[in-house]
Amino acid sequence: MAPRRGLSPAEWRRLPEAEAVELLLARGSDRTYRRVHEQERTVMVMRSGTERRENDRFAGHTRFLRTHGIRVPEVLFRSRDGRWLVVEDLGRTHLLDRLREGSGTRNSRDLGAALEVTARLHGIRLPKSLETEPAFGPEVYRWEHELFFGEFLARHDPEADVEALRGGLERAAARLGAEPLVPVHRDLQSTNFMWHGGEPVLIDYQGLRPGPAAYDLASLLADPYVGRSAEAQRTGLARYNRVAERPVSEEAYAAGAVQRLAQALGAYGRLGARLETRRFLAFIPEAARQMSLWAADGALRAWSERFLLRQAGGDSL
Repeated sequence: MAPRRGLSPAEWRRLPEAEAVELLLARGSDRTYRRVHEQERTVMVMRSGTERRENDRFAGHTRFLRTHGIRVPEVLFRSRDGRWLVVEDLGRTHLLDRLREGSGTRNSRDLGAALEVTARLHGIRLPKSLETEPAFGPEVYRWEHELFFGEFLARHDPEADVEALRGGLERAAARLGAEPLVPVHRDLQSTNFMWHGGEPVLIDYQGLRPGPAAYDLASLLADPYVGRSAEAQRTGLARYNRVAERPVSEEAYAAGAVQRLAQALGAYGRLGARLETRRFLAFIPEAARQMSLWAADGALRAWSERFLLRQAGGDSL
């Protein structure tokens, strides 16, 4: 159903008081989501806190991506401070749901469609006038490494040799630093594609920034929510390279996977410490397994393999 555009600001603000409101699970992005059921349709109400300034850019990035042919949800209303939005309701099906429930043939087709969107995103030229998060570079990579050390290792493996692991992460970051910068989503995992109208729709792109394509590809293909084999990831990488403006080498992909998985483990450690997002602890073993598949550094690979063995032996997270 086409969105109604005749509501006044006061009417938009009363939407969360509608007769049927459904609160969605917290996702760890300093935002809350409510599905508001009206008589003729449903809409999503997104409210942002002040913790993450990137959330204020969601509406602007929506307009930018739509003009470049990327399917994203329509913004129906934006508050003056940008901290709460009413957006098109894309339903309840993520790419992850499709992959868990579909046949091999359908899953291959769905992933191919998501990779085409990814390649299209990476082919956009970012104008200087578009405000984004800081580009990937030494400071961003170091921040992600410290997230891994402080939020994950400190909680779940405090005896790990941090300095040995630091060296491996720094080498992966240096390899990524040699890659060209393109527009990256920064959190391109399988729950950040909705499936609507028979095609993938990108969501949660407020963290858009210049970065290496390999980071986004690893976010999608080495996604701990899915648990693909290394060979399946190589197949996905080859599919991306067939449609992308610039191909990504397997060496760069491996570095992207190591960097991304360190960030993901740090995020799982932080989110797992909170009661409302404790469910993210369940994905730690698969993230460590993925690290073991792609870590070129011996210390990183050995750490991830030892960690997995301890988990298999019954160590509690």
